[in-house]
Amino acid sequence: MTMLSDSNNRVFCIKLQHVMTGVAGKVGKNGGVRTIEWFRKCTEMVFPFLFGHG
Repeated sequence: MTMLSDSNNRVFCIKLQHVMTGVAGKVGKNGGVRTIEWFRKCTEMVFPFLFGHG
């Protein structure tokens, strides 16, 4: 996914939620939780503004 402008933030967040759900759905319950935590940390480093940073 490519971020073109701030007007795309909402669409990006919705797509990101679907990706996170899909990733967790492919792994067992406990593994899914770890996968979401890892994915969220990576996403937060790349797109800090989505999490209220800077």
